[in-house]
Amino acid sequence: MIQRKQTLYLLAAFVLQLLTALYATQMQFINFQGLDAYSYHFVSAGLALLLLLIILLFKRRPLQCKLCLLALLVLIGLVVVTFFGVLSEGFVWQRELLLGSDGLSIVSIVMAYLAIKKDEALVRSIDRIR
Repeated sequence: MIQRKQTLYLLAAFVLQLLTALYATQMQFINFQGLDAYSYHFVSAGLALLLLLIILLFKRRPLQCKLCLLALLVLIGLVVVTFFGVLSEGFVWQRELLLGSDGLSIVSIVMAYLAIKKDEALVRSIDRIR
């Protein structure tokens, strides 16, 4: 499980989201469209748990792909809401830090998704040869 590169990508995204969830409760987050620090914390913690679940489902690659896309959609939505908060209320270094860690998580999840798809294609081609 650990030797697969998609597991390492998902583990990196999990750690980033866990740190984001822990950091979100300590920041000065002005309420923007119903998103305060605690709701950001719960969404990030839920996303971290989803990423952990994706790691543990290593034997079910099609489900892993679907859950990666779900995690990616949630994370992109979180980034968009945070970005509009930055645009409307000015730049605060805490939000820039959150946007940076979320951006790295997006890149990591996309790389994991591509590696899972490549792994699935390899398995299907080997099944075709038999």
